[in-house]
Amino acid sequence: MDSIRSTISTTYPIRALGDTLSEAIARKIMQEILSGNLKPGQRIRQDEYSIALGTSKTPLREALKRLEASGWIEIGSYRGATVKRLDPQELEKIYVARALLEGFAAGVAAQKRDPSLISALEELVDDMTKFGPGDAERAEQLNDQFHMTLYAACGSEGLVSSLRDNWVRALRFRIFYWTDSESWASSTSDHQRILRAVKRGQATLVEALVLEHLLAGMSKIRDRIDGTSSASPIIQALLERSLALRELPW
Repeated sequence: MDSIRSTISTTYPIRALGDTLSEAIARKIMQEILSGNLKPGQRIRQDEYSIALGTSKTPLREALKRLEASGWIEIGSYRGATVKRLDPQELEKIYVARALLEGFAAGVAAQKRDPSLISALEELVDDMTKFGPGDAERAEQLNDQFHMTLYAACGSEGLVSSLRDNWVRALRFRIFYWTDSESWASSTSDHQRILRAVKRGQATLVEALVLEHLLAGMSKIRDRIDGTSSASPIIQALLERSLALRELPW
């Protein structure tokens, strides 16, 4: 029991303003998975976790159902809840959806040439250029803020909600990305190119750049999961779409 208690981080409060208890517990378990305290294939022992988190089993079960629905864990008849293993095919499904949704949202946002959006993105990119890859959590925060600031400017709450769902599904894969200075430099350079295109209102170019940025990230993550980065037919089709978008008038 003490070993379980010691692995559950107390860096963040279990419950944030507006969270239900089950939502807060789900977020806490996600943090444990992202930190590596809970590893792929590891069983989540409900008795131990309910005591360690100071809650009853009912909100814990609800939290586990939420995590199962979002692809973070699996719940079996005999083993109970286990952390889902990283599957390259699932990675591709998530990133194909991300590329299409996020690319479109970014393109729509770029058409508006909103000065407040441009100012916010400039500030974030400036922070990125001053920041190194040593703190993966901070790198993730800056990256997320850049993307979500851009997408929110598309003006469609439904679209942003849908892409947020895929964003959450992708989180457990993305821990493999912020591991070296090369990845950070590449990501920062991509964001600079996206920002320049947003400033010029080049919507189709922005869509292409976001699509390429996400697919490049997916390829790097897959290489770190199973040592391969070969492109499937659907990925090839998306790359061809990106080339076609680049040829369209802005």
